[in-house]
Amino acid sequence: MEGSPLYEQVRQQLAVDRRPASLRVIANRAGVGYEWLCKFTHGHIGEPGHAKLERGRQAIAVLSAGAAA
Repeated sequence: MEGSPLYEQVRQQLAVDRRPASLRVIANRAGVGYEWLCKFTHGHIGEPGHAKLERGRQAIAVLSAGAAA
């Protein structure tokens, strides 16, 4: 999973200068634990699972759209 396009896309979108909200808000919106999201963001989870990555990607997209409005 590490190095996959979805993995890389979500990791890049969670970079401090690119994310649309705090990690707590993103974790809540994605339905994942804040601690888990912090570990993933800092590269400590190599196999996060496709479902969690997809929920994270969707949460970032929704929050980004809201920030742009």
